[in-house]
Amino acid sequence: MALFRPEFVAEGATALRILALGTALGTVLAMAPTYLKQRGQHRRVFQAVAIAALLQVALLAALVPPLGATGAAVAHVVASGAMYGIMAVRAHRGLRQSTRGR
Repeated sequence: MALFRPEFVAEGATALRILALGTALGTVLAMAPTYLKQRGQHRRVFQAVAIAALLQVALLAALVPPLGATGAAVAHVVASGAMYGIMAVRAHRGLRQSTRGR
């Protein structure tokens, strides 16, 4: 962050921390969409992405005016966390059902 002006660093550091936490969460749950796609559940993936997109637009409209870059970072992390969370729950349910048949 030392490459940028001090006023950018002051506002950008918080947003960067929030985005880093969101990336960690996304990394943990990143296999869920792959599993769903491999199982042919493309509609479920699309639904989760659509919900996340709508959620992000709403959160951006609500959070960016008062919080700026930090609000945008929060909106992104919440929306992507919701998307990956929905897919992880659906993938977990699919795994449970496929192992019961054995």
